[in-house]
Amino acid sequence: MVVTSAQAEIAQAVLWDFDLLGLEESPKGAEFSVAVREAPWPEAKLHEQLKSYNVTPLSLRFFPIEEEDWLALWKEGWEPTAMGERLLVVPAWLEPPNTKRNCVRIEPGMAFGTGTHPTTQLAYEVLEDLLVSHPRAGWMADVGIGTGVLSLGAAMLAPGLKIFGTDYDAQALLSCNKNLKLNPGAGDRIHLTRTLSLPCLAGAMPLIVANVTAGEHEVLDAAIEHALSREHPTLILSGFMSGQEKVALERWQHRGLKLQSRKERDSWIALHLQA
Repeated sequence: MVVTSAQAEIAQAVLWDFDLLGLEESPKGAEFSVAVREAPWPEAKLHEQLKSYNVTPLSLRFFPIEEEDWLALWKEGWEPTAMGERLLVVPAWLEPPNTKRNCVRIEPGMAFGTGTHPTTQLAYEVLEDLLVSHPRAGWMADVGIGTGVLSLGAAMLAPGLKIFGTDYDAQALLSCNKNLKLNPGAGDRIHLTRTLSLPCLAGAMPLIVANVTAGEHEVLDAAIEHALSREHPTLILSGFMSGQEKVALERWQHRGLKLQSRKERDSWIALHLQA
């Protein structure tokens, strides 16, 4: 799909609502996006959704693609990506450069979270600010762990942190497990579970990070509330397009959490809340 730069973020948000395996985007004057899903595309529904957001594609094509070809799309031209002030995400097929940053090696596979998308960048920046200014041990939950880049970055910042990562996508968890092995030490402290919820004791997680779509925030809300600690809870929510975060913010403020910061980049929003 090709759209104008002004419509790119909205178009990509619409695409993510169609249960994607992944999305590759590249600016070429206009914005060019390749979106991949397992099932055939519901073409009429996609056109309807795009029209409802006043998005008019300059070009839109549907075609089958082999998994190997999709992985090649990921690898072509992907360079190490800086996140925050302290992290560098390095493709697994490249040698890490000489740098003072923590290096996380990632083989993306079919999972989301390579460090290039604003939602991942924003979530990590909030995490980095928090863990550097207030070092902590104990448990953190990463809801929608994807490739594991957020958890690995957090584990490198906080050696005493143990992380419970969840995802409902079996392919994402396979990719994540490979990435944990690529990053021994940090990866050893991350535990994975395939689930649509957050199966742990009530109030067991003092820190929860959820970088998922706005619709998934709605689905996971009750599970996150159940798992979040009642004492000094900290919540980082990312994955909202501008305006979508208002409902979640009001819900958590009603539960007693206060907004500590709101970060925005390219119309994407991340929230940091604490009691």
